Amino acid sequence: MKLVYLYCLYWLLFSSYNLFGNSICGEKDYSLIEESCLKKSEGEFQSQLVPLSAINPGEVFFYKTDKGKLGKMYIHHLSFNKNECSLHVDFETYDKVDFSRSASFKINNYLGVWSDKAINLDSYGTGRDIKLVSKNGKYQENGTFDTKGANSKEHHCYLETLGSQIFFAGKVEEELKIKNLLLMIASILLIGFAVFNIAKLIFDDEEEYKKVEGFEESKTEVITNKDGLILKYSTPFFRRYLNPVVNGLKNKKNIQGKYKRILSTAGISRLITPIDFFSFKLFSILTFPILYLVFRELMAASWPLYLVPLMALIGFIYPDIWIKSRAEKRKKEIILQLPFIVDMLALSVGTRFCCCFI
Repeated sequence: MKLVYLYCLYWLLFSSYNLFGNSICGEKDYSLIEESCLKKSEGEFQSQLVPLSAINPGEVFFYKTDKGKLGKMYIHHLSFNKNECSLHVDFETYDKVDFSRSASFKINNYLGVWSDKAINLDSYGTGRDIKLVSKNGKYQENGTFDTKGANSKEHHCYLETLGSQIFFAGKVEEELKIKNLLLMIASILLIGFAVFNIAKLIFDDEEEYKKVEGFEESKTEVITNKDGLILKYSTPFFRRYLNPVVNGLKNKKNIQGKYKRILSTAGISRLITPIDFFSFKLFSILTFPILYLVFRELMAASWPLYLVPLMALIGFIYPDIWIKSRAEKRKKEIILQLPFIVDMLALSVGTRFCCCFI
């Protein structure tokens, strides 16, 4: 019951991670936004002059370069005053080889003359796609500036497109650092709580475990490499740490009755008991999510974290799939050997029949 409670709490933790927060194309992380998302918005691209005062950190813009390449841009930081404007962004342009960079724009007012700063957003380097500029006057909807009267003293900084097109896609968090930190702390506490309960259960029943261990192992043979490396090297672990948990379950007899026949059919009842098999299922619940996270880090993949509970569920189901496939394979082997066995029986009966007349 404790394991069920912990698993439900674990699922709730990852579900809450996936439900809250801003998202673009269902993604809350800027790094997970893919090119397919940009293609869905291709009709919204247009040349623009975006006031810096209308931009906020955490916002994402989609763009199309002058070469027709699609990309995304994340706003890190910006600042502006009467003498200086600055903007720091990350951008990634999708091409045969993706072009990903960080860029900083900074312009200032020197003796009444404003500088400007432009960059290209693709790897071709033949032009400039966006520029940070300063303009006097009040910007109007028709694209002109009203420089009459009091408006002539107004000064604003703008992000201007040069041959490229851009539009505002939404707001996300770049790496979800705060949420990931809270998630990690909560996971560590949850894992610690689970380890404490399992360890307490093991040490409380240490003497009983030793009796049960000796009795169970006396009924099984030694597992070799031919029986499977995973089974060979995982059996000592789940027999030592998970069998006591299963032996303490109220439905222990149901577990034994459920798996005894399938283990015999698969031909491994001499190697593991039904209790061992159910412990192997619990062991897979732990190892599948761990392997998922390890390969995610090693391959630097952007696999979503909310699939971790699904990996645990697959881990629980996998041993059933494995044992059923092994049972089917053994049935086929027996069927293929039947003609030979029948021939041997017929030969044996024929030989004895002949001997009766000698």
